[in-house]
Amino acid sequence: MSINLSEIEAARLLIATTARKMLAGELSYIEGSRTIVASLPAAQVDNTDEFMAFIGIDSETDRFPMGTARDQWQSHALASMQQELDKAEGWAKSYGEPACIKVIERLEKRPFEF
Repeated sequence: MSINLSEIEAARLLIATTARKMLAGELSYIEGSRTIVASLPAAQVDNTDEFMAFIGIDSETDRFPMGTARDQWQSHALASMQQELDKAEGWAKSYGEPACIKVIERLEKRPFEF
């Protein structure tokens, strides 16, 4: 198996950028977690506690449409789940915020040690 360092680096950069956007309030923790989870195979990281948090958020909130998937839903259906989505987003933030901080610290200190 060949290792593509540029692909690994790009995936890890996407993870760090996504975590920073989540911390800055520029990206939903639910949507950001989905991006991070999708990037894990290319980033070739172990499922450490930090990454398990994002996997958990993704798993617990997979019923909510995010991003372009929302365009396929009727507005009344989206409105009916908004309160539940807001509650889930609050939970995702409380669970994901410490993980974002840890992931960014690890990527800055040891970008190729996971």
